[in-house]
Amino acid sequence: MIASIIGATGYTGGEVLRLLLNHNKVEIGTLTSESYAGKKVSDVHPNLTGLVDQNFVDLNINKIIEESDVIFAALPHGASNEIISKIYSINENVNLIDLSGDFRFDDLAVYEEWYKIKHTDPELNKKAVFGLPELYKEK
Repeated sequence: MIASIIGATGYTGGEVLRLLLNHNKVEIGTLTSESYAGKKVSDVHPNLTGLVDQNFVDLNINKIIEESDVIFAALPHGASNEIISKIYSINENVNLIDLSGDFRFDDLAVYEEWYKIKHTDPELNKKAVFGLPELYKEK
């Protein structure tokens, strides 16, 4: 299985990468970063030195969809919402795990109260499943 990470340079993205590197059924795909494109993973995550010999790249949505079996979005709230909406507008069957809070609440008024921004894709939010995959695998 090829797993890619959008926003792989932040703390969450780095931890997801570290965990995936230890999974024997996962091959690391695309690792994106707006600010560190072209830099080696070990330059940003020294704890991963010797474990992955890859550079971060700018996000190319079509390419990441084509080349990935699963995509992790490790972006800040607000940014994740925008990118995920674009991904699903291209391919609604993508296996995507969002680690932000953007699709966490069914009630968007609660989201807007906590995050102080307006949710930009209420329709996609209605389709999102928040919870443990083991409990919600049928959704």
